[in-house]
Parts: sequence; C-alpha cells; structure tokens
Amino acid sequence: MLKEQFEVVEIKSNKIELKPLTQKGCNSCSIKSSCGVGLFSKFYSKTITKNNVDNHKVGDLITLELNENTLLKNAFLLYIMPLLVLFGVLIIARFFITNEMIINSLAIFFFVMSFVGLKFFSSKISCF
Repeated sequence: MLKEQFEVVEIKSNKIELKPLTQKGCNSCSIKSSCGVGLFSKFYSKTITKNNVDNHKVGDLITLELNENTLLKNAFLLYIMPLLVLFGVLIIARFFITNEMIINSLAIFFFVMSFVGLKFFSSKISCF
C-alpha cells in the first residue's frame, strides 16, 4: 500500500482541494536536481479534488492510500496499452495496405487516439 500525505488547501461546496506535502522536503534538499522524487515533486505540484466526506477543514492533513495493483493497472493502461495499439496497427495494416506512409500514418493516428480514449474513458474505468 502506497501512502501519501496531503494538506487541505481549499474547500468548495462539498469538495476539498488537496496539495501533496512531499514538495516541502524536496525544496531544501541539495540533490533534488538529480533525484527522481525531487524532479517528480517539481513537476507534480497540482492539487487534486476529492469529496469532503469527513468534513475536513483548511490546513488538515490527510493520508491517501493507493493499492499497488491499482498503480500497476494504471501504468499498464498509460504506457503499455498505447504501444500495443501502435504495434498492433502496424502489424495488421501491413496485411491490407502496401503503402508505408499510410501504414505509419494510421499507426500514429491510432497511437494518439489511444491516449485520447484513455483521457476520455478514465473516469469510467474503475482503476483510475
């Protein structure tokens, strides 16, 4: 189980905005430019929105947990699935089309569309 601490920074009706706390330690670290966690915290400074089911207040600390299986499913969908689509279209299109430019264009098109599909259906997929 992966655990991360967040701070409640804003409350909007029944939703709370959470900011990750890992950035505080990374800002004062001397090796943050070469550390993966430091680089990740630099680029991932977004807040996330959750339902306020426990009536949290601004400044409260919340620990969110993520199951490793969920993380692996998401990583598969985000990284492996588009590559499978890319290579699958390349292999299947070679049987029906002889023009390499059309084959490559179709593969790139479906590769990009797999990311668009993931973005569109991410709220409907249970592991997101």
